[in-house]
Amino acid sequence: MISAGDLSDVASLLEGKAVFDGPRYKLFRRTAQHEGKFYLDLCDEQWRAIEIDLNGWRVVSDPPVKFRRAKAMHPLPLPVKTKGTSLERLLLPFLNIRAVQWPLVAAWLTAGLRPVGPYPVLKLLGEQGSAKTTTARVLRSLVDPNAAPVRAEPRSTRDLMIAANNAWVICMDNLSVVKPDLSDAICRLSTGGGFATRTLYTDEDETIFDAQRPVILTSIEEIGTRSDLLERSLIIELPRIPEASRRAEKTFWAEFEKVRPKILGALLDIVSGAIRQLPEIERKAETELPRLADFHVWGEAGEVSMGLAPGTFAEAYAANLESSTQIALESSPLISALLRFLEKKPRIEDTAQGLLEKLGYVDFELKGQPGWPKSPRVLSAILKRVAPNLRQVGIVAVQDTRGGGNSKEKIWRIERRDEVKPPKSKGVKGRKGRKGSKKTKKVSRR
Repeated sequence: MISAGDLSDVASLLEGKAVFDGPRYKLFRRTAQHEGKFYLDLCDEQWRAIEIDLNGWRVVSDPPVKFRRAKAMHPLPLPVKTKGTSLERLLLPFLNIRAVQWPLVAAWLTAGLRPVGPYPVLKLLGEQGSAKTTTARVLRSLVDPNAAPVRAEPRSTRDLMIAANNAWVICMDNLSVVKPDLSDAICRLSTGGGFATRTLYTDEDETIFDAQRPVILTSIEEIGTRSDLLERSLIIELPRIPEASRRAEKTFWAEFEKVRPKILGALLDIVSGAIRQLPEIERKAETELPRLADFHVWGEAGEVSMGLAPGTFAEAYAANLESSTQIALESSPLISALLRFLEKKPRIEDTAQGLLEKLGYVDFELKGQPGWPKSPRVLSAILKRVAPNLRQVGIVAVQDTRGGGNSKEKIWRIERRDEVKPPKSKGVKGRKGRKGSKKTKKVSRR
């Protein structure tokens, strides 16, 4: 009989040979890319994956990439060929969203199956009873099912990165506020970024978390109003569901699970079509692309497979960016005072201290609101953050210097230029958009 000590020695020997003599593999979480093909981990006991390329998709038993799984990850259903049935027809009955916002949600879903981002932050907003949490659960279940599909906000950036290291999609539910540190961390997750912390029980070692993930946020009111997060966000406003249209949760999820394999199959068809169209869209793409340009191009590449008219996604995305600009400007009492000031005097040139004093006289109520800068330094920080949004509405704010020697000082030059129009995303050249319908899909919900 082998003793416990001998077993430990043999295990240590095998582990050493694997670490120092064995081949090295890159590990992936839920999605991967290899030789131009995408791979989606089914997370089943057979370790099967879905292979996606421009010719379609198929289930493979021995994918050429290695996946890493966390305990909370749940398996995806085995997808089913839909034989021409559209994703919109299959999925919209389970989503409480307006038809005009469908292109954004569909693009977010397909982008979530890509191994590389950037990934926009999907913000689901609506009053209580608008099925925000249910919508988030449905969307996540099609990309990255999890034992805890929706969670509260993390206590720290470290907790957020640990969550991203153990899942593919991050879903934070029922938020009331997004603090600056969390806002910055979500931005890093959207476009890619790392976090370093001291390794536990050591003095010198570091543990590095580096991740790029799709994110879902749900809230009743508008949250995360910092302009850098808004530029990375898709803002989806959910209407309230009439009482007569609600269904029991048990019935809703039973019906959804029945059709989920077909929904996943239709989603994979769109991804395959987007891969096929992507080179052409990239060649035709305009030089001036919005933030998250790769996502914008990917959304247009999937239009044909989604059954949308050319330009539909670009129009929906442009409307989303305009909405984000308005939210960024309206959320700051300082910018509200600045806009009022510029209505009377279209040009300002002053120090940050002088500007703070001038704007404080515009409206005493605004001066007393939360978010009003308490110092010139904070005022400058706000102006630098919203300067891109101000340009969208024809206002140019730049920091400069005047004077020389001991009298040299930093100043702000702010000017309204009415000839400047908010840029609109036109998609690729030669493509015309269509006006989105304002009708709301009638759905029943619990």
